[in-house]
Amino acid sequence: MQDVIESTFMVPGDGVLRGMRVQQFARNEGIRKCGGEPGRVEATMNRPAQHLYPNLELIRERGFAENKESLEEDARIERLPTSCPNLIPSIPRVEDWHNLQAAWEKDAYVAAANSTLAKSKDSMARCLTDRIGKDVDPADPAVSFLRIADDTMLETDDWETGGEQKYAAAYADCGKEYFAKLGELLLKQRPEQIERNREVLTEFAVGIVKAGYVP
Repeated sequence: MQDVIESTFMVPGDGVLRGMRVQQFARNEGIRKCGGEPGRVEATMNRPAQHLYPNLELIRERGFAENKESLEEDARIERLPTSCPNLIPSIPRVEDWHNLQAAWEKDAYVAAANSTLAKSKDSMARCLTDRIGKDVDPADPAVSFLRIADDTMLETDDWETGGEQKYAAAYADCGKEYFAKLGELLLKQRPEQIERNREVLTEFAVGIVKAGYVP
């Protein structure tokens, strides 16, 4: 059940990996339903919103994206029959689960705008600016930085040979305080959401275990 909670009501930190595992399993089941070859359930290339709930150590270790793994999955999906309209798996309450994720993301944006985070945002922006030599907006340093990273990836020739690692390490180092505080705000909201949606969470959890998920 905890893996399902982590996948539905995500919070920055270690729990993101547990949540991603459930999300990847559901994605794999959708591919399997269409007659395709599913990938590894431990794959981490399909990241959740890294400006809201990143696993900073994963980013430090593997960067912001895992292009090789993403391309391999894309190739498997491209081989699926066109008669298969989507990758929604045949798991009970899966669409309700997706809806809960979308609603939680809106809550996360509200939490990220909380005035109590202003000081840690300023600190994160200064730290990132010092590390990469480009101005990061303290109003939303995570989004600002990731946009700069995207632009840099397109402009530089050494992104894959060191540029990404530099940016990833800066994000992991400079974002610790801010994401810890954002996580605290989100964790305060979680219990109410779990109780309110316990039926959906339970039925979905039972469904993925019946489909072969191993926590």
